[in-house]
Amino acid sequence: MYTKLYNYKIIIQSIAIVILLGIFFKGCSLEELVIDDDIINSPELEQYIIAGADLERSIALLEKELTKIDFSKLEFSIDKEGRKVKHLPVCSFTFNIEEKLLAFNEKKEKLNNKHPEFSTFSLEKSKKYFRQCYKNSVLVSSKLLEFGYSTTRPLLKGGSEIHFGSEFELYYYLHRWTMDTAYIEAYIIAYSDGTYSTWIDDRNTDIKSYITLGKGSDGNWYFYAGGSNSSIAWIGHTHVYTNGPSSADYDQKVSGIPNYVWYHGNLIPY
Repeated sequence: MYTKLYNYKIIIQSIAIVILLGIFFKGCSLEELVIDDDIINSPELEQYIIAGADLERSIALLEKELTKIDFSKLEFSIDKEGRKVKHLPVCSFTFNIEEKLLAFNEKKEKLNNKHPEFSTFSLEKSKKYFRQCYKNSVLVSSKLLEFGYSTTRPLLKGGSEIHFGSEFELYYYLHRWTMDTAYIEAYIIAYSDGTYSTWIDDRNTDIKSYITLGKGSDGNWYFYAGGSNSSIAWIGHTHVYTNGPSSADYDQKVSGIPNYVWYHGNLIPY
């Protein structure tokens, strides 16, 4: 059971990052692209995106529960083939990840059967289709909101934002985003109401990020382009190459609130 669960962890890195991070979490330039409306508006693409989001959510819940288990205290048993196996305790939540993975693959097959050209798309082209389907489809956007994904419209703001209701959700996303091959820097905004968001400007690169904040009449900082009316408690941005701030980071430091660099799971103040 233990080995099988972590096989799914590998699976999700090859599936969900391509789908979900590609759809919502990466700022992209508005390059010219001929869009096939038949694919964009197809029920098959809608169901493919929804199944991927459901699988992603289930894996996140499972990984969260696994962090609560002390594996050193689990007992071994011998299976029918004579192998030692550790059994996980029964969790309070119940969902079948294998079933969701099969459902995801089924939706993928239906999409490719209906629109075989989709399987030939580049990653960048596929992501644009995902984003446009999300923008057009009430079903997709409502399902993703139901699953806990709250995104803004990147094409209207010159960047993309995602909101998080907890520190765990934020850290989980940052860990995976900084491991992605398409990584560019992201700003991290911690709000006074206990929520968080990330902002990826279309101008960002893997070593440079941009954000525009404003100061309210109450003297607090606000991210007016974002989706929260709460003041900012602290702000940070991601690094993958250096474990501290650059001279440019000091030049752009926001006064009056803590500033951090996120480096491989560590928040480094400056």
